[in-house]
Amino acid sequence: MNDPTDQTASPVLDFSVVTREIRSIIVRRRELMVFLGSLFVALSLFLDNLLHGSLPPALASIGQQAFFNYSIMLLVPSLLIALRIMRLHNGMTINGVFYSQILSKHGDAFADPLRASKLNWTGISTNLFLLTVLNVVLAAVLFTLTFQSGWIIAILIGIGFGIALLTIFLYNHHRAKHFALKHIKQATIEPINSEAVEDHNAQSLQDANQDMIGITAFAGLILFSVLESLSGLGDVTYNGDIAVSDVINFGPLIYINLALVTTILGALMYRRLAVAAGELSLKLDPTDDPFQPLNLTDTFFGYLMICALFGISLHLLIFMLNSANWWIEILANILMISLYPLRMWLTRMRFQQKANQ
Repeated sequence: MNDPTDQTASPVLDFSVVTREIRSIIVRRRELMVFLGSLFVALSLFLDNLLHGSLPPALASIGQQAFFNYSIMLLVPSLLIALRIMRLHNGMTINGVFYSQILSKHGDAFADPLRASKLNWTGISTNLFLLTVLNVVLAAVLFTLTFQSGWIIAILIGIGFGIALLTIFLYNHHRAKHFALKHIKQATIEPINSEAVEDHNAQSLQDANQDMIGITAFAGLILFSVLESLSGLGDVTYNGDIAVSDVINFGPLIYINLALVTTILGALMYRRLAVAAGELSLKLDPTDDPFQPLNLTDTFFGYLMICALFGISLHLLIFMLNSANWWIEILANILMISLYPLRMWLTRMRFQQKANQ
């Protein structure tokens, strides 16, 4: 053991500490996803009541500035959630590098600290951050519109918010990456035992399965909230800070595209988790074959649920645009479904190549 009073002592990487921190980050990230979905649903109901004048007399004056109040209520929490997810992503990057370094030093040929440090655009933290940024952009656009600035300026300001947050996210990832890679060069690896690794893999597999269910529920929650909001836009009695014509004409387009993007990113995250779950299954049972492309597993049926949500969102968009190109809708749904077995097949080939090396 290093003397804690020795300032020149090298840092120590302990398997139990690193894995405990990883699981803590996963739990907090999952709870933030639930909070983000709840926030959107609750504020959508609140906005619907504002637009229909359903608030009690004591709060009736809020309806005159409905979108100003709604945008502030959506912007501030979404911005804070985005910043929290960013911090969690940094922690996951650092501890992911530490975890890979520990395993690689104990003979795991698949562990690669450098690969673990790279930004994964299909990762859960990255896509959850993008979904939160989407809420921030929407809130910023609505907030700007309440000052009668026009759609072009409002959209530019919304895009500016999104670019600024994404830039901060990438910068922080770069810092976390370099910190972790520098840290492992000097670190001493504590010995680990196979039971601790197996226990962590089992718990991580459970986390992956819970996250897949959570992502499906999140995408469904957003879509069903959008459907509820769309059903109330036909008889809006509101007359306030944004023109009723804009609410009726552009509201459905914004809502449907929000649901569509959510299901697309949800499917992306789900496929990533399915691969992670398969890798963990292989570690727990080397005789398992979780990457069979056409194997009708529970995980695959869960993915089909997200595909169904995507299909509903896409159908609403095409129907709203009065498009007769129904074949585009069919091809898009086929493509979305086929991405899962394709990802499984590619992962299976990758594992077979590494096993043959």
